[in-house]
Amino acid sequence: MSVAMFDHGKLVRFAKKEQDEQNIPGAIGHSWSYEGMLSPDGTLAAFPYWDVDPCPSLKTCDGGASGRFYLAVAHTDGSGVRKFPEVVLPSEMCWARDSSKLAMVARLDKTQYLIVLNLDSGKVDRIADGEKVAVTPQCWSPDGNQLVYFAGDGDVSRPGAIRILDTSAHATRDLLRDDSHCKKGEFCVSPYPTWSPDGEWIAYFQDKTYWAINPSGTGRKELFRHGSALSPLQWSPDMRYVLYADCCALRDTLRCMCEIGRIHVKRMTNGSDIEISGDGYQNMFIPRWTWIGKQQPR
Repeated sequence: MSVAMFDHGKLVRFAKKEQDEQNIPGAIGHSWSYEGMLSPDGTLAAFPYWDVDPCPSLKTCDGGASGRFYLAVAHTDGSGVRKFPEVVLPSEMCWARDSSKLAMVARLDKTQYLIVLNLDSGKVDRIADGEKVAVTPQCWSPDGNQLVYFAGDGDVSRPGAIRILDTSAHATRDLLRDDSHCKKGEFCVSPYPTWSPDGEWIAYFQDKTYWAINPSGTGRKELFRHGSALSPLQWSPDMRYVLYADCCALRDTLRCMCEIGRIHVKRMTNGSDIEISGDGYQNMFIPRWTWIGKQQPR
């Protein structure tokens, strides 16, 4: 079991600040790094793809090229590259645990939606207004039938509601209402809901604290507090560890300028915490991390 991410066409594994890289043929030179996401087993990568690099140099950059980023999915060994040109500017990607579906925010017909893509059929379902939702890398229930996300009242930040979509019944319900408002000058973030691997908990971030609540809306409990945290909480497959990130800024008002993001792994049984990477603000604020590998015995 290890922590990994998609980075400029490569699968990059991290462990105690050491890393190894594996090129993904077909993605090298064609992929937008900050929005790529590995599947839970590490065998697939989904990423924004271009046929012609819009920024071959700092002096030559096409500012209108964003509409030419579209979704691609490939095996990490480079085989089976599939392109979905109708899915434009894909971001906030979330794989179902069996790698059969992808939830994401993307543009369809020049309008942004929260969508679900079925990899086998290629069918795309439009779920919600993509301008107001936030999705994390662990949004799916273990059986792949339900999806958790945050929907803001005005945009992707608070106030708003954590919602659960039943994909079979095509029904959505509010799990938890968050009526808090961001203070003036504060760097405001989504509650970042994530679904635990055993299906029993949905974690979220509020008041500088990670909480967990049952999908039924009962049994809320505090997981841990971390004043400078700024990311979803991502569960390891066996739930013994969690992955999260923080920012080094001394004040909340400076977080938007922070360029030093620190990636942490915390052991849930005793609270021990290690930093595995100090890889910068973008890699922290835009979640690109994935737990991959087989479940370990307790």
